[in-house]
Formats: sequence, C-alpha cells, structure tokens
Amino acid sequence: MPSQFIHIDGIGLSASSRHPSWHTVEGVLAEAARAPGAKGHIAKPQPPHLLHGVDPLQVEPKVRAVAAEAVDAKGRRIRRDAVVMYALVASYPVPTKSVSGEALKDYLAWRTATLDWLKAMFGNHLASVVEHLDETHPHLHAVVVPGLDDNGRIDHRLHPGYAAREAARRIGSDHKQAERAYRTGMRGFQDDYATAVSARFGHERVGPRRRRLRRDALLARQGAVMVTTALSELTRGLIAQVPAPDPDTPLRPDFMKLRKLHEACAELGSQLQAGRPPDLDALMALIEDIDGRAATGTGAFQQESWAADSWEDLNNDVGPNDCEAAVDPDDDIDPEAGPQWDVDPADPGEDDPEPDFPDEPTPDEDPSW
Repeated sequence: MPSQFIHIDGIGLSASSRHPSWHTVEGVLAEAARAPGAKGHIAKPQPPHLLHGVDPLQVEPKVRAVAAEAVDAKGRRIRRDAVVMYALVASYPVPTKSVSGEALKDYLAWRTATLDWLKAMFGNHLASVVEHLDETHPHLHAVVVPGLDDNGRIDHRLHPGYAAREAARRIGSDHKQAERAYRTGMRGFQDDYATAVSARFGHERVGPRRRRLRRDALLARQGAVMVTTALSELTRGLIAQVPAPDPDTPLRPDFMKLRKLHEACAELGSQLQAGRPPDLDALMALIEDIDGRAATGTGAFQQESWAADSWEDLNNDVGPNDCEAAVDPDDDIDPEAGPQWDVDPADPGEDDPEPDFPDEPTPDEDPSW
C-alpha cells in the first residue's frame, strides 16, 4: 500500500553551510515556478498549475520585506541565512503516468484535501501553492511566509518543530529535551496530515524505513569494487596485446572466456560504484557460461572477435582460466539491507517515523543557520 510524503523546510535568503547553494528563498521559489535554468534535472519542464495565492516568483518581495524588519533575540538584524520562509512539498504516492481514469479522480480529490489542509494550517500566511506534473510523481509545492511577533522577531509558531522546541525552552527544558520536543512536533505534523488527508485515500502514515549497511557489508562492497576493477583492467590489458583478428579463423574458447570475464567485471564494477545491486541471476549465468559452456563463436560474432590462434601467454604464468573467479552471492550482500546497498529504493511515500534529525539550532540566532 502506498504511503504519504509531506515535508516542510525552513529557508533563508542565503544558504547555510548545511545546505547546497540553491537552498535559498530565490532558488526555492524559482524551482517552484519552473523558472528557466532553475531545475536542470527535469528533462521536459512544464509550467506549474497555480492552485492558491500568487505565482511563486511574486512571493520573494514579501519575504524580503519581512526579513528587512526582523531582528534577532538581541535586537540586531537577522543573519542572511536565518529562516524567513517555509517550503512544503506534498507528493501523491502514485506515478504520474498512472494517474488517469478512476485514478485521476482519486488524485484530484487528494489534491483538494491537501490544499484544504494547508489553508487550515497556515491561514493567510499560505502565500502560494502550485502543482507539478512534470516529474515521476505529481506533487504540490506550498510557500508559507511567517510574520513577526510583538518583539519584531520571526514568528515561528506556524512551524511544528520550531514551535514545539520553543515551548519546551519556555518551561526550562535543556538542549536535549528541546530537541526531543522538536522531533515530537515534526512527528505530530506527519500524524495530523495522515489523519486529515492520507487515511481518506488509503495511504499509510509510515513508509519503508531506510536501511544502512553494516560495517562488514560496507567493507565487503569496497573490496568487491577493488577486485572487479583490478580484474577488468587486467583482462583489458591482456586482450589489447592480442594481434589483429582474422575473421576466417574460429575463436578459441579460452579467448572468448577472457572477453566475457572482462565484460562481466567492467559491468559489475560500475554497478557497485553506482550503489546499485548487481543482477545476480545474470551474473551467475555468465559465470556458468565462462566455466565451461561458452560457444565456439561463428558467423557475425567472429567478425567482431580476434583470431583464436592469436592467444599467447606472454608471461608464461597466466592464462584466461587463471582469471576466473567463483562468486558467492551471499558474501557481498547484507540480507537485511534490502534491494539497494545503502537504502531502500526512493519512493515518494517513504517516511521514517523516527528520522535521525540533527540538533536544530535556533533559526535566527545560531551561526550554523
């Protein structure tokens, strides 16, 4: 069953050291508006559908006006990276290409329910909500501009995490207790959305948890990368030393094995380095082929291959058979790690009920913001 995905993030006029350079008011609003050059990873960007408020690009002047008036706890102007805007993303856990027919009716009902929930939660501070249909899953981008409190500071009571932490500090909680309150507030945010929206559409509150490699599995992967890379380079070097091919001469099986081993090592190495799980069925089939069921090679395949008589053991101490390696599929994979090395496949419904939140500093005081 699909699970919900909704996320809220605090944004400053400048990016903090903890975030990439685009993580700014200008960058986030440009991405939401699909401004030219704002989101390079989307193959075919499409204009967003405005569902509430104004175009995202029109929100920036209002945010800057609030930031210009805001002060920190000591009455000074706030830092450039202080949080002055909230950005939310709510993603529908069904691929965009599958949203049609009856599924389209369900999506439109979810979109309306999510928009109503956002309006109820943020009121007049909800400046813009747009819909994106040009990525893997349809989703909504919402922008919230908090106001100022009686002391001229950014009023973060609309942010569930910040509000819970400040409430804990006001009753004398220490740092650890305040950060625990922050995490509790964020879980409450997810629970509230699950009750108000997700439960109506059969979406689970919690998705697959992220799984991390144990240290021994991580070391096994690193070792596998080193070995496959070395074997690929070795076989490539041996193949390169063979004289020019003769298409009319049948290939020797040992040379065919060497070529297959080189291709297998190169492919496996690239999969491991990219963090993708190897295709064990295909790998084992190839190894069985190398072990003794390789064909002699005829017809068009001979045109692409080098002559069978051209194999020569230049060092007189190594041959194609010495390059063969038995693979135990249980050696390199953590049975608890799921189909990926590091994490479960990305899914818009993924949500860990107890994420590893770092300690969150005060948005407008701590220099790490």
